[in-house]
Amino acid sequence: MRKLKIINSLNWHDAKEFNRLCVLNIDDFFREYTNKSEPYKPPFQILSELEDKIKFMDEPPLHILIDYKFDGSLIFELVDVFIEDGNDMRCVAYVYNGILRW
Repeated sequence: MRKLKIINSLNWHDAKEFNRLCVLNIDDFFREYTNKSEPYKPPFQILSELEDKIKFMDEPPLHILIDYKFDGSLIFELVDVFIEDGNDMRCVAYVYNGILRW
């Protein structure tokens, strides 16, 4: 897989290309990630943190843990890195794989 490129932006400054996050089982994530009785991070904050972790990585990690409360994390596993047809964007595909509590 090719590395992220340096591209020319509209304001003539160089900018690094970024990965596009794809969560293949996003419906499972929204259905399973509910916690109404304890303080927790909202689902879109979790996805934002996941995207921040992989956005500029040439080689995204196989597993990512995102804390959703003080004693628990959500597990995301890398499935694929590919170039999207038509727009030459590099996509990093993860699957949501459950909750880890300690």
